[in-house]
Amino acid sequence: MSSQPLTIRLPNTLDYHPVLVSSDHDVPPSREELARAARSGSGWAVVQSVLSKVTSVGGQIMLGWLLVEGDLGLVATAMSVMALLLFFNPPLMADVLLQRKRRFAIDAPAAFWLTLAIAAVTSLVMAIAAPFIAAWYDAPQLTGLLLVAAMTPLGSAFQSAALARLRIDLRLGVIARWSIVLSIATTASSVVLAALGFGPYSIAIPATLITFVSSYAFIRKAGLAAGGRATRAADWMALFREYTSICAGQYAHTLSLFCDYLALSLFATTDELGIYYFAFRMSSQINGLLAYNVSLALQPVFSHLAHDANAQSAAFLKACRAIGIVAIPLCLLQAALSETGLRLFFQPRWLVAAPILALLSIAQAFFFTVGPTQAMLKAQSRFGSYVFWQGVQAAVLLPTLFLAAGVVGPWLEATWQIPNARALAVAGALVLVYAISCPAGVWFAIQGRGGSLRDVVAMFVVPICVGLPAAIVAWFVSQFAPPTRLGAGVAVGVASLLFVPLFLATLRLVSPELLTSIRSFIRRRGA
Repeated sequence: MSSQPLTIRLPNTLDYHPVLVSSDHDVPPSREELARAARSGSGWAVVQSVLSKVTSVGGQIMLGWLLVEGDLGLVATAMSVMALLLFFNPPLMADVLLQRKRRFAIDAPAAFWLTLAIAAVTSLVMAIAAPFIAAWYDAPQLTGLLLVAAMTPLGSAFQSAALARLRIDLRLGVIARWSIVLSIATTASSVVLAALGFGPYSIAIPATLITFVSSYAFIRKAGLAAGGRATRAADWMALFREYTSICAGQYAHTLSLFCDYLALSLFATTDELGIYYFAFRMSSQINGLLAYNVSLALQPVFSHLAHDANAQSAAFLKACRAIGIVAIPLCLLQAALSETGLRLFFQPRWLVAAPILALLSIAQAFFFTVGPTQAMLKAQSRFGSYVFWQGVQAAVLLPTLFLAAGVVGPWLEATWQIPNARALAVAGALVLVYAISCPAGVWFAIQGRGGSLRDVVAMFVVPICVGLPAAIVAWFVSQFAPPTRLGAGVAVGVASLLFVPLFLATLRLVSPELLTSIRSFIRRRGA
């Protein structure tokens, strides 16, 4: 089978000559190749996450010194508005093409033009709506932020076919390496712009520009040109239906992610929203480090195991247990050291975010399963189930958070004089909802496919039992430290040194077989 490259030409006619790829793309990988791809992809994802998150935390610290609460509040408001307006998320077309990998050569050009057309309309609608939304919020500066953000769908629309090709070929290291570069560039650009006085635009501009750069990078690495000649053989309606279905699930998920910002933008001041945004960004670093990028790397592996439901569920549960045994204890440690960490790295004005950061860190201890569960349901082509799960979560979360921000928060403020009570109430509501919806999502993904309810319970209970004693000790250490930056540094250092042996000792008592598996894994990696 000969290979013909995708071209940049606009389709003037539709014919029956699909763009083809080499025959080696159509050979399914063996179990050994899948295992190697999973290890390599997960390894690269962790490397990517470590470097990206080290940069991100450093950038967050610098932005905390350069920006004020109101700047972050405007950014959070713009993000919540974007979440409401962005239904068709262009990169999700890559998930559709990944599930239709045997038809990639036929469907990729059609998917490209379909995604680009929808993204152009979305960007236009966002741009038109920007001044009206800013007037409704009585925040003129919001107009410019929304106009910048409106270009994001258009920038990311070019990469869907290229990203799918890389994932189908299990070239996960390529995606991870470029993601490292792009993430570092985004953070560095934000810090430079903030230092130059761009205010909230220092976050909005790099986030938009990076979508165009990443599209160009992935297209080049995949060996595809942007576009291609669409044909009648392409299943346009099936592509649109599957794209709409997966976008509906992702839209519900996005609402769940940003409805806290939306609720606070309506009931709290811009400064209080900025404090919450700051705390949320700090709380999510651990899951961004461990869960999200690893789940992206594992989705193609889950997809290739779609013919064997038991093996697919086993791989999914193994991945979740591996992430959870690290993510949950670290989230609990972050909650215990929230005030001490803020005192060490940030200006005193950010100390008011400590209780919010502590609650959001506990919420993140449950949220780590969301990325892998999304990857699992997409790999199973259960787009309707994905929509149902995320739709139910959003339907519960939206009224809960609005009630927390509009009723519970004002009551706490009036009764107990608690500062930033609305943000604190929203953070507490997230803990309650995530503690139910995240385990429910895991159960939903494995039910009847080789998993059990006991697997789900153990996935959360074991890491909590392992991490909680070490987190309590760390909290006591922080309470005895002097309330100075030097005292905070000593407390963080001592708590971190005590955390590792306490973590290992508790793990040995709670789950010795898991400790043995971790040691075996480390020895294999060392060899």
